[in-house]
Amino acid sequence: TDYRYVGESPRVEDYLCNPAKLVAREDWSSKPSAFWDLLEKDAKPSLDEIFGAKPWRKATGTASLPSRQGSRSLGIVRPSGVVRMTIETNGQIYQLRVWFRDAIGNIVLSAGDLRVHYPEMHHSEKNRPLVQECFNRISAGDDCLFGVGLTIPVKLPNGYWHRWVQITNIYLRSNPVWRLNQPV
Repeated sequence: TDYRYVGESPRVEDYLCNPAKLVAREDWSSKPSAFWDLLEKDAKPSLDEIFGAKPWRKATGTASLPSRQGSRSLGIVRPSGVVRMTIETNGQIYQLRVWFRDAIGNIVLSAGDLRVHYPEMHHSEKNRPLVQECFNRISAGDDCLFGVGLTIPVKLPNGYWHRWVQITNIYLRSNPVWRLNQPV
């Protein structure tokens, strides 16, 4: 076989495979509305429903899950209410933060979506128009869904190991198959 299961809770989706032997089963670029329907079918109203365990919600709005808890590490959340995007900097590193509400409460997550990610300061000007266009579309009422996932375990100051919840994909109804290096 060209793949083998290597998952452990909550990363139950993980398989080790030979990338040279991967074959795309479907090219959704010519069927954006069908792809959106598929995303909506899997979307959940809260992070709790996605991960199968209640994430710890910090006062700052961020969320994490204790290591080895939960039933999955990837999913799609359907935000409710107003969605905001901000860019924060910590010296040389820029982070896109997305503020929204799920069925449980207010959330602020960092976005690791490579199409709008700010890994280093010198990339910021290149990506800023994409972030602005995403924000403009969402502000104008374009429906959005967020692919969310758990990071690798990180040891917190209290000694506990946690996985931060982050946005891995931003999906817009107007262009859910938007690709890297393409306009939104």
